[in-house]
Amino acid sequence: MMTTVTKAQSQPKHGCLLRGLAGSHLRRSFTRKVTQKTSMRSRGANVATTRTVCAAVENPFRYPRQMDGLQSVLSSLPTAGVYVVGAAAVAALGLTGSSAVAAVAPEGVKSFGRVLGGMVGAAVGGFVAVQLKQKRESAAIIELSNVLVEMGDPTGLTREIVAGVEAKYGIQLGVSCLEEMKSLYGTFVEAAIPAGAAPLSGNEQVLIQNFKNALGLTDEDAAPVHMDVGRRVLRGRLESSSRGEDYEARKTFQKLIYVSSLVFGERKAAFLLPWSRVFGLTDAQVQVARKDNAIRLFEAKIAAIGLKADKSMLANLKEYQAQVRLADEEAVDVIVAAEQKVMEGLLDTAIETVKKRARGKDFGPVLVACKEAIEYNKSMEALKESEGVPSGVGAVSLTGTAWEAADGRSKDLREVFRVYLEESLSRAGAYSDSLASDASNLRFIVGMGPKEAESIENSVKETAYKNLLKEAVTSGALDNAASKAELLGELVDKVQWDSEAALALHEALYRQKLSSFLDKKSITDAEDAEMARLQKLLCVPNEARDAIHKELCGDIFSKTVSSALAAGVDRFSPDDRNSITAAMEAVKLSRDAAKEILDDVARKYLLKYISTSRSQKDRISSAKEIKKMIFFSNLVLTPVVGDLKTEEERQAEKDALAQQKEIQEIMAKAKEEAEKEKKAESGEAAATEEKEVTSFFDANPTTDEVAEKEEPAAAPAEEKKVEKEEEPAIVYQKEINLSKDMELSDRVDVYRNYLLYAMTGDVITGPMGVQMVAERDEAEFGRLSQLGDVLGLNQLDVMKVHQDLAEQAYKGQVEQYMTGGVLTPEKSAALEKLRESMGLPKETADKVIKGFQNQKLISSMQAAKAQGNLNLSKLMELKDAGVDPTSVVNSDMLQKMYRDEVSARLSDGTGAFDVDKLLNQIPKELGIDADKAAKIAKSLSAEKRRLTLVQAVSMMRQKKTKSTIESLNNLMACGMADPTGAPEKWSEPEEVSDLFSLYCLKEKDESKRSGVQAALGVADEEAANLKDMVDNGAWKFGADAEEEASFF
Repeated sequence: MMTTVTKAQSQPKHGCLLRGLAGSHLRRSFTRKVTQKTSMRSRGANVATTRTVCAAVENPFRYPRQMDGLQSVLSSLPTAGVYVVGAAAVAALGLTGSSAVAAVAPEGVKSFGRVLGGMVGAAVGGFVAVQLKQKRESAAIIELSNVLVEMGDPTGLTREIVAGVEAKYGIQLGVSCLEEMKSLYGTFVEAAIPAGAAPLSGNEQVLIQNFKNALGLTDEDAAPVHMDVGRRVLRGRLESSSRGEDYEARKTFQKLIYVSSLVFGERKAAFLLPWSRVFGLTDAQVQVARKDNAIRLFEAKIAAIGLKADKSMLANLKEYQAQVRLADEEAVDVIVAAEQKVMEGLLDTAIETVKKRARGKDFGPVLVACKEAIEYNKSMEALKESEGVPSGVGAVSLTGTAWEAADGRSKDLREVFRVYLEESLSRAGAYSDSLASDASNLRFIVGMGPKEAESIENSVKETAYKNLLKEAVTSGALDNAASKAELLGELVDKVQWDSEAALALHEALYRQKLSSFLDKKSITDAEDAEMARLQKLLCVPNEARDAIHKELCGDIFSKTVSSALAAGVDRFSPDDRNSITAAMEAVKLSRDAAKEILDDVARKYLLKYISTSRSQKDRISSAKEIKKMIFFSNLVLTPVVGDLKTEEERQAEKDALAQQKEIQEIMAKAKEEAEKEKKAESGEAAATEEKEVTSFFDANPTTDEVAEKEEPAAAPAEEKKVEKEEEPAIVYQKEINLSKDMELSDRVDVYRNYLLYAMTGDVITGPMGVQMVAERDEAEFGRLSQLGDVLGLNQLDVMKVHQDLAEQAYKGQVEQYMTGGVLTPEKSAALEKLRESMGLPKETADKVIKGFQNQKLISSMQAAKAQGNLNLSKLMELKDAGVDPTSVVNSDMLQKMYRDEVSARLSDGTGAFDVDKLLNQIPKELGIDADKAAKIAKSLSAEKRRLTLVQAVSMMRQKKTKSTIESLNNLMACGMADPTGAPEKWSEPEEVSDLFSLYCLKEKDESKRSGVQAALGVADEEAANLKDMVDNGAWKFGADAEEEASFF
């Protein structure tokens, strides 16, 4: 695999010094191809690859190093020559030393001196030879440094060049000059790492590895150099004088960590490069340094080659991801951001086209850009599950990106989406499934919500449907279609629009056409025919048509009706009446719709009368306003409602009226006959009284009766003889009422107040402010019937009002009769007669009487309570009378009274303790909890049991037989109140036996004997013996005391 990477010239880097050189030096950039053979494992196979990279490193080796004279001479000699010179120096100095010592040594030791001198001279010669060799080796590192200077490009250094220098001097530089080699390597590493914010090119790893291999350094020798470079970088950070320099040093250090991990590998770097330990970094900081730089390299790679929906390109990108050691979860964000960048570029083109100001816009680029974005997203989604592609490949959305969040971007994207749908639908002529799929994908890309996208789609479909509908109407295709609904359905299906929305559009078009005709406040016959044709073409349902006509035509009609009704009772004229009918015919409004509109308008006027009546300060004035409302209904609304009725409706009303009148005549005859029979039975006076009372509380008379009452007096005598046809009774309207606008209780109150007004009559203010009640007008009862119709009350509601008033009057009479406290038979008979005359049901009258009786009973109970004489027996009487006892006493006092009652039964001396009544019936009737009642009984039994036994023994000792028997009965009652309680123990068993014997002597009832036996705890065998002794007369109890007791 051959790839070429070019790195821009880096910024000058300060502080990079060669060891042994002082000061800073200039650097220059250079570019050179370097070839490196590397072995890598790809998909399970070892593949040898050759990578060609372009290096751009600021040359740190600018100035050559000078050799001294001896180094120059020695470096010019071959290695063998150096050894010859050394051997010659050893020989010469050894010979010289031998000669010199022999010359000065005594004769006897000359031989030894010669040898010693030779050895010393040879030693000196050997030392000189070693120094010469070291001098020559020091020249080797200088020569290698000068080679790097002469090369101009240190990245071109190969192992062959270094080996040539080593061969020349006959040494291993990595062994003999290790520190100097590390210095050269450190200089190169520091220069290879871009300074500050300059990005990595991606070839730093290769360059450093090549240079390290050329120098022959092992990983163990090179790793400390990286640590030293890190120290120098951090030292520069500490010495920085600004935040910018500190930031640059920190970024350089992070890049050094990342590149070093690539150079040595993850595993070796973990051991050879202890960043955390040496520099006090956390593992997270080291990991962040590696991750950030890997991400930047990966982003740079994608930016250089572009992210295309190509599997091979994506596979290469996956290999590069592994090369820069970027984790899959970290690569996801980079891939997604790159895909979003592609989308942003395409949509920028579309937005620019849409926003371009031009008369004739060409939206072709919008379609191309959007289609390309859709296809790109589809292709990426298809490659998502492919093997060997980077993680994160797939469909993406621009939701949440900074690009999408820009001001006005959302509006631009909506417009692009709309234009794409409009142009695609216009060119295709139909809304196909593929277009729907593309619209869904584009919606996902731009991050548009479902409701928002659906709104735009419906708007586009509506526009397209309008165009198709217009074409079908103008071409005559819709008029000529055998089934217009079928053709409209085809048009709807063509654009895949909702049929309900299409129907709403048809109704809107129908409404628009009708509104244009109504500008002149009327519709001609031709226009009405045109509307009928349009309804047929658009298949507008009759219900929708009627609703539209009622709204638009009804608005004009309602204004006319309101203007006519505003005249009121006094000024309503035939012209006003005719204007309503004319307005209905002018706008071609149906009678049913006209009735509904009249009902709405008229009810508002009726409510005005109600509101005015409520604002009056007295009942009479309020009733007079209600009377005006009745006149308004009779004189204004009745004729208007009649004009809107059809002949069939009028005839049906006449037939119903005739039938009703016939029924009333039959009822009147039956009533007359019943009255005659009653007069015969009870006498004339009683019948007269009944008639007066009945007329006072009579039920609501019918409208026909009122009309008959309001007819003028009989004609003069001469006209009576002339036979005339009977005039039809006036029928007042009932259709318009206030049942929809007022609650039933409010309508009943209005009716009740007017009924009281009709019953009491008007009040006339005379001279000096004197108020006089005028004679009652019987016609008011007829108006009362009409008021019930206006208020929308049925017969049951009216009857209830009358019955309530009759009940109130009956209550007053009952209260007077019961003033004495006792309801005698004579008073009861009088009240019964009064009930019959008022027409009250017997149940209602009995309820009233019962209520007064209960009030009397409650009053007496409260008086007893105040005097402290209230007990449980009186409360039970109250309960039997149907009155809740809690209305007199509270629950605490009720429990206290129950406790007193139980205590009394335990100490009355009879032993008659009714367990079921006291523990079950009474608590249930008084609402006392059964468990609480049982607990009270047990508590009292436990309190009294011991004391009662003591009293019985005491009375027996005093020879008081009767008191003893009563105490034993009380003791038995305590046992019955608490059957679970144990018998009381007595210290003298003989006295217990005497007590039982005495009781058996005086009481022959076996059940009571058994009760006392259980209370005293006498065993059955002993009890049997004692009974036998008593029955046989063997047991005696103080005869004198007995006689004395019986005497007294």
